[in-house]
Amino acid sequence: MTITKECVVYCFAEFTFIPDTACLNTTSEQVRLRNKVALLLAYFLQHPNEVISKERLLSELWQHGDFREASLTQSIRELRAALGDDAKTPRFIETIPQRGYRWICPLKLTSKSHHSKSANASKQNIFASTKRLIFMGLCGLVAMSIWSATRYFEDDVTADKADSQQHIQQQVESLIVLPFSNNTGNADMAWLELGLSDMLSVDLKRANQVQIVSPAQGNLLLLEHQISWPTLPNYIRAMLEKEQIDAALVASVRLLKQQQIIDFQILFRDGRVQQGSMSFDNLAANIDRVGHQVFQLINPKQVLTSEHSQPDLSAMAIAQGMQALQTTGALDAKRFFSASLTLKPSLWAKAYLSQTLITLGQWQEAEQTLFHLVNISLEHDPYLDAFVHFLMADLMSKKGHPESNVWIAKSVTKSAQTQDAKLLASSLKLEADQHFLNMNWQAHEAVLDQIDQTFELSTAPELLADKMFYLGEPINSGLEQSPHLDLAENAKRLKKALGFYQTLNNRSQVAATQLAIAQNYGLPVEERAQALIASMQAYRVLQQPYELAVAEMYAGFYQMQLHQGDKAQVYFQSAIDKAQQLDAKNLLDWAQFYLAFAYLDQGLDQSDRGGQAGNPQKLKQAIDLLNQVLNTTSNQIIAASSRVFLGWAHTQTQDFELAHQVLAQALLDTETPAYRITHAYARYSKMYAYLLQQQYAQVLNLRLAQFTTRLEAIYVARAYAELDQFDNAITTLKTFQSQLPTQWQQADTQLLAEYQNANKGGQWLRQALEKAHSVYCETEWLVE
Repeated sequence: MTITKECVVYCFAEFTFIPDTACLNTTSEQVRLRNKVALLLAYFLQHPNEVISKERLLSELWQHGDFREASLTQSIRELRAALGDDAKTPRFIETIPQRGYRWICPLKLTSKSHHSKSANASKQNIFASTKRLIFMGLCGLVAMSIWSATRYFEDDVTADKADSQQHIQQQVESLIVLPFSNNTGNADMAWLELGLSDMLSVDLKRANQVQIVSPAQGNLLLLEHQISWPTLPNYIRAMLEKEQIDAALVASVRLLKQQQIIDFQILFRDGRVQQGSMSFDNLAANIDRVGHQVFQLINPKQVLTSEHSQPDLSAMAIAQGMQALQTTGALDAKRFFSASLTLKPSLWAKAYLSQTLITLGQWQEAEQTLFHLVNISLEHDPYLDAFVHFLMADLMSKKGHPESNVWIAKSVTKSAQTQDAKLLASSLKLEADQHFLNMNWQAHEAVLDQIDQTFELSTAPELLADKMFYLGEPINSGLEQSPHLDLAENAKRLKKALGFYQTLNNRSQVAATQLAIAQNYGLPVEERAQALIASMQAYRVLQQPYELAVAEMYAGFYQMQLHQGDKAQVYFQSAIDKAQQLDAKNLLDWAQFYLAFAYLDQGLDQSDRGGQAGNPQKLKQAIDLLNQVLNTTSNQIIAASSRVFLGWAHTQTQDFELAHQVLAQALLDTETPAYRITHAYARYSKMYAYLLQQQYAQVLNLRLAQFTTRLEAIYVARAYAELDQFDNAITTLKTFQSQLPTQWQQADTQLLAEYQNANKGGQWLRQALEKAHSVYCETEWLVE
């Protein structure tokens, strides 16, 4: 007897989807979705055109646990990839910022008959099948015994048979790879702990069938749960339950008869255990076989999609290099990756070596290798393809190459296809940085939102550290800064990221975060100074010339805020030397601009602030270098800022015609909202020149209803006072106080009192006029 059932079939665009089978079909192919992805798609299809919050999806489809948010993010990415959907221009799933997701594609529902046997018939069939399975299983055991005897210890794998039926029915969707234990008794093999486990993690991740939590993330999860390592299985299972991770891989490596033996256990959240042992002459060279065996143990019915999914990681040296990249730095990593290529060339070793060469500033060699990798077909390994394009985009960005935007776009596209959050976020960070340097603030914020959505609410510590760093790192660009900048919130993010990176012993990222802390105006000056020194020291030890040059430029800029141009000059010149050696065009433009700024600081009259009276020779050096920068740079903000500085220089030499000429051009160059601060600098610098010329009406012609900086208000009020319009001078200062209360100073209170006294017929004692160059970046920096 059979029973006929009707199952729902959803039709949309070129797809049909049958929830009962989890199959997504087109006319040419059928894709079986992962269980969670199928459930997610079904839920969207059941609620079309509704805005569905993340909280609702988590409540309906996931059990409680911290890891479930990351699982939702991964599932959204997998579903979009399966549909060929683009989050920026969606056809199927639209992201509603701060609210959730919405299915937007029109649907058509049909039904399909499904026949099943009656209960009695099914029982008889199961009984017959069971007898066949028992017989086949006995034959398989005999065959396995014979095969194992011939292999001896090379590939000895055993598995617990308890709860095997449950294991077959329940698919593992997430696995945490915990750091390996080095039981070899050889301290030189410490690379096993993170290096080899990272290799396995990459192998498993690239198969794109199970969500993988890396060893570095696992290390931090152990710390967060206050679990010492190694630990008991019960503690691991408690962590799995809390984080809603399906299973954990625990492994140790020992030596026996010149063989490297990996003993591993897979601890499932539901209490099951799978365990195995594999032996090789070179474990690192056979990590793909370990990964294949792990897949077979966690999901025996799932077949790897392609024989090419195994990584081309060929030697123990690669694992040692990966460990070095995270801990001791790129210089050590280069030795290992170079040794790997000598022993047995592989594409992954070439990619990792290119990464270390970029970090070490050996860009020409890195570029040659990356172009070679880009020009060969990497379709068999999309993860490697995306990684190579990210490295190329990173290199082109550092070099200031005119096609860097093209490479970044390719990197973002390919990284999105891998569904790897860290790689995608790294690519998006390059895109965000480009928008930031171009002062496209709206686009910059949009990409930061994408980074936030990429990580979502992930509690994976390594990803959380990257998220905190990426969102907290943006600072000013020249005289400009993003209007969306939240220094206080960024400071919190950076300190949290720093703690994570320090725990991971990721020295390069520790240095980067310390530099970002130094650049955050919202933190105490002493704390920033200490972070800046620590960052430069780290970059020197790690031998990262590009990052050191960036840090040196900010060290010089830091000294400029204190009007110590002689000290700043040393840092800027050092940065110029590195930029020239690296052939980093953007870096060189900025370093030369800042060196001219340092000359200017020494050449300008600073006597009203207790500084020097001015140095004509330094002033001439500044004018010459600023004109040189204007003739060579294509960077608009550098050009506009250079004209403002030239205006200050020519005002001091009382060449007012030249001063107004360059300042007028600076005003024209900065009329867009993105240049609001530079525009304000140019405007109040012209006001200052007009005040010196006693052309007070010209000052008032430049005034705006909304003040951007303090000096604008001071100069407008002064012009009114010089015209004996003290009531307007008083109104101007009060308006400034209400519009920019954080910039109001004690001297302004005294000035207001003087104008009020003069307005009542009292004597007005003219105070010395504050110079246009008296404060650098006054909107944020207050010298203590």
